Amino acid sequence: MSPTKQVIAFVLPNFSGGGAQRVTLNLLRLVDVERFIPLLIVLQPEGPLAEAVPEHVQVIRLNRRRMRQAILPLLRLIRKIKPAIVFSTFNHVNVPILFFKSWMRGTQVVVREANMPSANVVRMPMPWLARLGYIRLYPRADTVIATSEAMVSELIAFKIPGNLVVK
Repeated sequence: MSPTKQVIAFVLPNFSGGGAQRVTLNLLRLVDVERFIPLLIVLQPEGPLAEAVPEHVQVIRLNRRRMRQAILPLLRLIRKIKPAIVFSTFNHVNVPILFFKSWMRGTQVVVREANMPSANVVRMPMPWLARLGYIRLYPRADTVIATSEAMVSELIAFKIPGNLVVK
């Protein structure tokens, strides 16, 4: 008898043509479907990459334009499906997911940084709050994926333990 497959839930804000969305869609193509069930949760299912979702991936559309509107439906969904892993690659999605991680009992949270943290912080309406999100919430992740050595250094400078950060 084979063990039950575990769900890996990927979260995207939309299907715009950005690099982070493409990375997520490529990762979905690489999931070992013999071991895992890939699931894509998208806040707003609009954009040119909507047609690029692999056929074997179930898509759940929350139909919410903003993360602040989507967080409670997203958390309810995560608690209902109980994925083994939740993966996100956008800071404005990572932060609320990490804030509510304790509600996701038994689920590991893997976040990927798509941009340098210093660049994210200065673009935010309240840079001090963005900095606080990195310092206080990113250490709650089970894994933080960085895309370069420079990003690893910045994440560690934001007090994220080095053992959580992988490149």
